[in-house]
This record gives sequence, C-alpha cells and structure tokens, in this order.
Amino acid sequence: MYKYSYLDVMPKIRVYEKKLIDNLIIDRMLSTNNMNELFRMLSETNYSKNTSEVIDHLNYEKILMKELKNLFNEMSYILSNSNLIDVFTLKYFYNNLKVMLKSKFLNINLSNLIFEFNSINNLGIYEALYNDNYRYLNERIKNIIKFLVNDFDHNRDITNIDIMLDKFMFEDLKQKVYEIGDNFLINYADKLIDIFNIKTIFRIKKLKLDKKILGSVVCVPGSIDLEKIKLLFLESNDNLLIRFSDIEIYKYIKNGIEKFINDDDVGLLEIELDNYLMNFLKNQKIYTSGLSPIIGYINAKETEIRNVRLIIMGKINNIPSETIKGRLILGYV
Repeated sequence: MYKYSYLDVMPKIRVYEKKLIDNLIIDRMLSTNNMNELFRMLSETNYSKNTSEVIDHLNYEKILMKELKNLFNEMSYILSNSNLIDVFTLKYFYNNLKVMLKSKFLNINLSNLIFEFNSINNLGIYEALYNDNYRYLNERIKNIIKFLVNDFDHNRDITNIDIMLDKFMFEDLKQKVYEIGDNFLINYADKLIDIFNIKTIFRIKKLKLDKKILGSVVCVPGSIDLEKIKLLFLESNDNLLIRFSDIEIYKYIKNGIEKFINDDDVGLLEIELDNYLMNFLKNQKIYTSGLSPIIGYINAKETEIRNVRLIIMGKINNIPSETIKGRLILGYV
C-alpha cells in the first residue's frame, strides 16, 4: 500500500491554492460584456505570469493552454512519484491519440487540439501512425493503435475511435491507481469512472440507441457495478428516480435526472455530476498530508481553466451571463 505522506509538498500546494481564481473574480468576469475589460481582469490573475503577451480574443486559448501545461510542469517538479503525473495526464495522452488517429484517417489537420506536455509521448504516436515505427511506444499502446487502424480499415467508422479509446483509457487508469495503491487515489478514480459511465448512459438514452451498444460504450466498473449501470439504461424514464435512489450519488444528481425525464436534457445532470466530484474534493481540503489535497488542487486548476474558457467563449458569442453561469462547475476556493 502506498503510504508516502507528501508533507514536504503541502506548503507548495497551499500556495498554489491561494492563486486560484475565486468566485468573486468569476462573478466579475460574468458581469461584464466588455471583452477588453474581461481580458484585463484575467491579466490581473496568475494567467499573466507565463506570458509576455497582452491577453486578448486572438490568443486567449494559447494562454489557457500555457496555464494547463504549467500546472503539470509544476506538479512534475514537486512530486517525487512520476507515476502520479501519468495518472493525471492519461486523459490528455488519450485525447492526443484520438486526435492523431482522426487526423490521419480523415486527412485533416487537427494539430490545434493536441496537448503538448513533457510527460506525453506525442512523437511516439506520430512515428507509429505515419512511419509505422512503434519503437517509442509500450506494448499496450502499440497494440491499441494497431487494433484501431485495423478496425477503421474494415469498418470505416470513425466513432469507434472515441468509444474504444475511452474504454482503454479507463482500463489504464484503473490499473495505474491500483499499482500506486493509495486508497484515496483509488476512490477518486472510481468516482471518475462512475461519472463517465452515468454520463454515457444518459447520452445514449437521449439518442435512443439500441441496447446492443452498451457493451461497447460503458467502460470498466467504478464503485457502481456495471450490471446496475446497464439496468439503468434499460429502465423506462418513469422509473429512473426509483432505480437511482439506492445509489450513493443519487442525492447529488436528483435534479439532473428529473430534468432529463421531463425535458430529455442531459446538461444539468452532467454539471451536477461534475459538481459532485468537486464537492467531494473540497471536503478533503482539511487534510494536511497524503494525496487528497494534491488531487484536489489539480482538479481545481483544470476546472478553473475550463470555466474561464467557457466564460470567454460565451461572451464572444453573446450568450447571456446566467446561461454561462449555469454551465460552470463549482469553484474550489
């Protein structure tokens, strides 16, 4: 069992937490319709420290990506266990794998969707796809790429890439956290998987897809048994609340389920699921050792970047502030 306390890391994490954008700044950003004012507010936060540029509508996405990259550079520097960084960046690696496969199959340039982190082996993926050179990849990823290339050659179905890579990613996540052996990290991963599985079930219910797809789109089990998840898909909307009521997460997403039943809308449910995870992590802030404050901070920073992006894009597209606010995940501070 992994027992390292990270006591030497905690002071740095507390400093990083204080630099997170608080709700007051978020509300001020939401309240203005002047884009120059919005970018000025952002420039007065930690986002200006990694760039010499003036933040504006032409470069804000690049600034946000720099902030995300800096997050993982900082974590790589202060964490002694590189396996932990792999846990946190795994979804970005699989995102890049999705993007590069689609770029190759569809013959389009999607390079703007690639994450460039030191811990992500983009060169290895590129060499495998375009030069048939797998020497920079481990056997697992090598086999995944060969499987997906062969699948596309036979079926010409680009949607299989997303479905299969999501499944492979969560399989890898499960394996990595069990190898590390930290109980909180395992619990956190299970919650990520539960949230993904529930979101997926409601998305395919909304699309009224055939039950045959269940085996493909529902990934590994988290804390909720896969058979129970599949039964929820088969359940009529009228009985969904009853079926969910014996699951721990139910009380946090009840309004979202009702919204889906009444309006066939998954938006509120997905936000409630993300807020459930944020509240879980916020409740761990009291601890002064272990992985929970570290995981909480990383999740908080990723969420902050997502929220800032939503606000900027919403304002650029003249979306009402209340609508934008309804799409934001709860803040950590």
